Amino acid sequence: MTAADYGRLAASLGLSLSQTVEGFLRFRAPFHHELAVAARRRGFDAAETVDLLEIAERAMDHLLVATMTGHSVSAGRAQRGLPLTDEPPSREPSPGGS
Repeated sequence: MTAADYGRLAASLGLSLSQTVEGFLRFRAPFHHELAVAARRRGFDAAETVDLLEIAERAMDHLLVATMTGHSVSAGRAQRGLPLTDEPPSREPSPGGS
């Protein structure tokens, strides 16, 4: 599941964008803490640790934007009475087998 999928899922569950972002941020802080612990355990020097955390921060920023975009697109579609995704509805096989 992608970050955008999580955003769409949150929208489909009726969560507001701010609730969705709050959930993301609750995950983000412990993730960064664990990276710092792992860097310390592996003996990274200060520069290596800073590099690791900066790269992780940029990645998390991209994930947050994707989550918010997925939520916003789905919420907008729902407000217009459209399905939450562009995927065609799944079709059940006909009883005759074709």
